[in-house]
Amino acid sequence: MAASDFPVLSSSIAIERALSRFGWLGDYDETLVKIGITRDKLRALDADDEISAALDTRREACINTPWRFEHPSARVRRFFDTAFAPVVDTLLVAFWQAVPYGYAPVEVVYRELAGRIVPATVLDLPFEWFRLLPDGRMLWRESGEDADPRKFFRCVHRGALRKPHGEALLAKAYWPWFFRVHGWKFWAKFLEQASVPLLMGKTQGDRQALLEQLQRVTSGPAMAVSDLDSVTAVDLPGNSPNKFSEFETAIQRRIQRLILGQTLTSGTDGGSGNRALGEVHNEVRMEKRRADVRIVMASVQSVVDCVAALNGMEPPEFVMEDGSGLQRDRAERDKLIVESGMLRFTETYLREKYGFEPDDFTLPESAPAAA
Repeated sequence: MAASDFPVLSSSIAIERALSRFGWLGDYDETLVKIGITRDKLRALDADDEISAALDTRREACINTPWRFEHPSARVRRFFDTAFAPVVDTLLVAFWQAVPYGYAPVEVVYRELAGRIVPATVLDLPFEWFRLLPDGRMLWRESGEDADPRKFFRCVHRGALRKPHGEALLAKAYWPWFFRVHGWKFWAKFLEQASVPLLMGKTQGDRQALLEQLQRVTSGPAMAVSDLDSVTAVDLPGNSPNKFSEFETAIQRRIQRLILGQTLTSGTDGGSGNRALGEVHNEVRMEKRRADVRIVMASVQSVVDCVAALNGMEPPEFVMEDGSGLQRDRAERDKLIVESGMLRFTETYLREKYGFEPDDFTLPESAPAAA
């Protein structure tokens, strides 16, 4: 291969041609287009109690995952632990907003500390202020100018060439939310009407006069008929007082299945095999948590890389990992390592990986811990 061919092979020609000749369509999402709303209108769904509770559960499962920095130098690890400890929680929450809305922009404000540049505050910015390009750039929506990549970062949920703004989870929840809101309005109106009795009067005289008298004594419905007429209420087949409860339950299960991944346990209360189904359901939820952790961890890593570059340092790796609990594969591997005499594990490793407290164990004096 000739050296002159490498620039051609290492560039995204299709994207470059589209951006230079036609520009970019912008925030295009097929689901939002079919619904007929813009992405920022999805914030109304977060006010729904069922959706908000499900989102809170999924978010907390992600951001409560323990985190740490890994680097060969202990001095570098300590620096980044100190620099990011005040802001990492805000970063995790801000970046996780990409899951419900598709993408989440964040601004980092820096300060100087002991001759180093460190994050001071993190601002969770409205996503409608920016638009994203397939090549990863962030542009101010009003001016079209590039956002400074040293200050502005973004997290994208399931981004693709046709969806540079990511896939908004709440867009899929729109119709269940829509029917739930209007279902409750219909139910409230029905209860309002059903709570007031229907007054019916019979007369052989002026029915209009009787109707006016009935309306004066009630705020509800009233009717006047001849004493020769009859009125009968006809119930439609399948009608029952529990229909609304069944409707509400179906909507709730659909929302929970979408956000939390509930699949096999829905509708199995009191049945056999609930423990096995619960284990499957929990594994599905853990898969979603791990997926959220991956995209959030990658976004935080971009901030870490920028801070390292500003300070002229080799960046550490930002890791989010649930190390509590005895894991069989890790325990068997560690047992082989210790028995082979290659090394002994440190107190820090035992605390992080197995959830031990300092007073739960002692290290043998004959075999000092190795780094």
